[in-house]
Amino acid sequence: FQLTHLKTNQITLEGHKQALQAVSSETDEVLSVVQTIASRMNHARQEVTILENALKNAMQALEHDRAMLTKQQAQLERLERQRIQVEQNAKDSELAVKQQLVYVSSLQQTASDIRSGKMVDANKQDHLTRSVSSPFPERQPLSPKQVSNHSNSLLIPQGEQVETPRTDNFGASKMDENTDNSNKAGFLRVGDLDLSALLQPPLTGRPNMKEDTLMSLDENTEAILKSLNKYAYDVVTDEGSRWVATRDSERLLSKREPGEQLPGDEVTCPKLPWHYASDKDILVWVGQVDDGGYCNELPVIKARGIVKAPPKDVLDLFIDSSRVKEYNKMSLGRQDECIFQEGTDSSAEDSQYGCGGSIKVVKSMNKPPLIRKTIEMRVLLHARRLELGEGEGYLAVSRSAWENSTATHDGTDSIRSDMLMGVNLLRPLPGDDDDEVYCELTTITHVFSPGVPQVLAKKMAPTVAANFIRDVQAIWKK
Repeated sequence: FQLTHLKTNQITLEGHKQALQAVSSETDEVLSVVQTIASRMNHARQEVTILENALKNAMQALEHDRAMLTKQQAQLERLERQRIQVEQNAKDSELAVKQQLVYVSSLQQTASDIRSGKMVDANKQDHLTRSVSSPFPERQPLSPKQVSNHSNSLLIPQGEQVETPRTDNFGASKMDENTDNSNKAGFLRVGDLDLSALLQPPLTGRPNMKEDTLMSLDENTEAILKSLNKYAYDVVTDEGSRWVATRDSERLLSKREPGEQLPGDEVTCPKLPWHYASDKDILVWVGQVDDGGYCNELPVIKARGIVKAPPKDVLDLFIDSSRVKEYNKMSLGRQDECIFQEGTDSSAEDSQYGCGGSIKVVKSMNKPPLIRKTIEMRVLLHARRLELGEGEGYLAVSRSAWENSTATHDGTDSIRSDMLMGVNLLRPLPGDDDDEVYCELTTITHVFSPGVPQVLAKKMAPTVAANFIRDVQAIWKK
């Protein structure tokens, strides 16, 4: 009986072993399936990460293309306005030529009648002469003695010569004994400035204001300086869509919140949002100005960086012509040609020109690499303390001041660059120590150099702007 019972238990045990083996096999199969699923999920997770990165890059590219499209649309609109203006000018010219032909034909008929002995009605001839007058009246040349102060007649389109003093290649004006010296500062382009409310008597709108219009600085100093300063301040403090950050700057800006406000910055920078530069980084943007000014199709470069020195010290560096070579390695020197007034902290109430700050005309010579000739530039430089409502700091504005009303240069050994607009905005920022004050430097450069290939100029401009700030930073590097 016991043997029988033992055999029965043995058979039962063998059954349990077989069941356990079956369960173990099924467990292995389930584990294999789970591992396969886990592997697939890991692979899917990697694919999702790749797709997310691709989507992020695509969105960035889309934003860049959208900005470029907006820029191109603005340029197309500007070109369309120019096309309409050209068509209108062509129609006006055609009408003027027809009027001239009618006028000439009538004069020929009158002369023929006189030669043939026919009587000519004087009243009819006078009426004809007045009703079909020449659309091209003879313009009398303007000289400083013939023009009164703040005269609107000083709007001089480029190409119409005005008597001005001669200058040597690099020095003071050379005047004849009987020549008036009232145009010593020269002529500035004003096609992009709103002078309608500043001239006396005021202009209605901006009549006769072409992109190449020049105005005598000596006769309209206050109006030009105020309008130029307002225009420069609006451009240098504009953080809007006109600017497209370079690739490196876009990468830096993407890591921070735009318009992050610093303590007390509601006073030092009333315009927000504001893209701040860090101690080490230099931000660079490329943009355009669509204001009807001369060569406004050329790119404008904006750069921003931190200089470890007070704004006043940096401004004094820029004003001092003897120190230009400290931050401009290509400079051959700069000279002060005409000083209107000195003192960057002087007020408008103390100025005979109605504008505070330092005002002078300087001439500089530079020898960049790859260019055989020397690059010459003659500019008006106005440096002043920021006014109420503009924040704290200083503003330095420069624009080419031409010796003649045609904006031409007679030099054969040098190329005259046209500084369409140069701006330096210097704002105070807290330094590393409690008693230190640093300077946030923002620069605007819009220049036309006839002797420099435009492809090279556009490619190098952002690098040159960044290197300028680096050279200034190096002077106070700790």
